[in-house]
Amino acid sequence: MTNILDSFSSMLTPDVSSRLANSFGIDPAVLQKGASLVGPVVLGGFARRASTPDGANSLMEKLPTDAPDFLRSLLGGALGGQRGLTTTLLGSGTNAIGASLSQRLGFDVRPLLNLAVPVVGGIIGKFVRDQKLSTTALSTQLQKESSDYLNDPANFETAKAVRSTLEAGERSEALRRSFADAEWDKVRRAPVAAMYVVASASPSGPIGLTKEFSAASEAITLAGKGASPTSLVASAFGGGMEKEDFEFLRTEKPDSDRLLAEIHDAYIVVSEKGAPEAAGFRELVMKVAQSTAEAAKEGGFLGIGGTPVSAEEQGAIDRIRSALN
Repeated sequence: MTNILDSFSSMLTPDVSSRLANSFGIDPAVLQKGASLVGPVVLGGFARRASTPDGANSLMEKLPTDAPDFLRSLLGGALGGQRGLTTTLLGSGTNAIGASLSQRLGFDVRPLLNLAVPVVGGIIGKFVRDQKLSTTALSTQLQKESSDYLNDPANFETAKAVRSTLEAGERSEALRRSFADAEWDKVRRAPVAAMYVVASASPSGPIGLTKEFSAASEAITLAGKGASPTSLVASAFGGGMEKEDFEFLRTEKPDSDRLLAEIHDAYIVVSEKGAPEAAGFRELVMKVAQSTAEAAKEGGFLGIGGTPVSAEEQGAIDRIRSALN
């Protein structure tokens, strides 16, 4: 098999690097440094996933079926369109991996990670098809290439960063496994529930609702990015909100009482993981509630007058605060 990292690096021509750097708003040299770390992290993540028979089979099934189209991946990855595929291929520790890399590199590396995962996956998938590799052969090759890179003295400093990043992902995956699926769903939905409870307490019209939705989403994203990479908040919300997190509002149309009960249940589940996790989760949910309330003025006329937070919204915030106990 041709070296995977060499194939990935060869795609990062000066022109492509310049376009990527422009998309991400960073210096091309900084992007190259990020790519030199992201590539080995992605390869190491795949190698670890393929280290068991079940993991190798799962990875084999989910590898992209087409040869990597780098320009298409460039556009999709830069815009976040590949985020779901990143989680599918790299696992539930993806947010922790992204947060750890971002803190180390000093810029938000998630768009680059969302690009690298499907591209590397496509490279591997092409090799599997061209050479008709079995899952066992694929696992062996991934382990070898990742090990060769990590144990090369020339890569000593980068290898330390790769190992640290992958360990953060493993700790995040262990945290996720400590929740039942239904429990994790409630945790993920709690900030959305808080947003809806506040927004529905004092409807602001289509424009106001859009502002409230945007404010809540931004609060969730910022909290996820600012938290410790292996914390619950970063693990659950480091990638922002997904469309599925809002789907239950449309399909089930829950009332405020049910949503408050879900928030309370989620808080109890998180509390069992320890005080720091509970405190971070509580802070996130309250921040979302407050941001939603402050996003659009209530009352007034044509944007003049009105109050930042109405009495109804404040009442909803107080009810959410009570539910987080």
